[in-house]
Amino acid sequence: MRRLILTKILGFILFSFSFLNIAYATDWVADTELAGFEKTTLLLQDDYDGEASATLIRLKSVEQSQKAVLYIHGYSDYFFQEEMAQQYIDHGYNFYAIDLRKYGRSISENTAHPNMMKKIDEYDEEITKAISLIRGEEENTKLLLAAHSTGGLIGAIYADKYQATKTIDAVFFNSPYLNKVPVGGSAIIALGLTCPFCELPTPPNLKVYGESVSDKYHGEWNFNLEWKPVGRDGGDIPVYAGWLRSVYLAQKQVKAGLDIQVPILVMHSKYSYKPLFYTDKASTMDTVLVVDEINEYADYLGDHVTKIRVDGGLHDLVLSKSDVRTKVYTELFRWLDAYMK
Repeated sequence: MRRLILTKILGFILFSFSFLNIAYATDWVADTELAGFEKTTLLLQDDYDGEASATLIRLKSVEQSQKAVLYIHGYSDYFFQEEMAQQYIDHGYNFYAIDLRKYGRSISENTAHPNMMKKIDEYDEEITKAISLIRGEEENTKLLLAAHSTGGLIGAIYADKYQATKTIDAVFFNSPYLNKVPVGGSAIIALGLTCPFCELPTPPNLKVYGESVSDKYHGEWNFNLEWKPVGRDGGDIPVYAGWLRSVYLAQKQVKAGLDIQVPILVMHSKYSYKPLFYTDKASTMDTVLVVDEINEYADYLGDHVTKIRVDGGLHDLVLSKSDVRTKVYTELFRWLDAYMK
């Protein structure tokens, strides 16, 4: 407990210094992926791949607003969900998304290990810089932290660690990676420490998920297959032992209990399904995570948690079929109307 308190105090100090030291990014340029969006580069300290940076993307509300959302993507992912962004805009929010280091727009010729992390708090630097910019130069006074899958796990640890800064007003987790550490997890934790860049096989259900969302297969979404590979075409991004180790250690933190003190919304599919090959059921269920475990572990995030199961939902709920997405957005903005006034 003493160590946890000291960690949170240190986090508050580091966040406070970020407001003093950050060179606010003003060089917004047109995004090369999505028309109408802008992006800027967040320069970071060098890491094990050398030079590091993240990318902040924005779409400002047509009407003047001081409410904002910062979206964090999942693993083997990046921000491309234009419809989701427009939903926030239509409801009066300024929209921001971050492509974390080694992901999506932030991948460069220096990125030797795409999607890799050795510790989940590696991302503190870019998330803190993004929030500082959103609440500082961008002059937003209310901030929703929204995150999907591994981004949800990252966001949960971050929101708990930095809550003393009072810079996050609510959190929304879309199918967060809140699963039990599996049998054999201790061996992965040990391997990830001694051989962090050892590559593990990609589970077949992840390839099925890719097929369920890509318009080149059974889905309706067009995205950059170099940044978010479907897998069946041989474009796998490797699962590194060090990455999985950091996930398991973070899940242990959640199981020990977090104390996020702002309102939390957790939404996920009603059912899980992990097939070896695509079937029609894969387009109506979560083929990546165990939703019953998400539902269970959501209670460890804090005392003010709302949980909603979505019948027919995919792993990324906002990529589900149209009628399901309508339900997701209806529930989300009803909740936000109550807690983000």
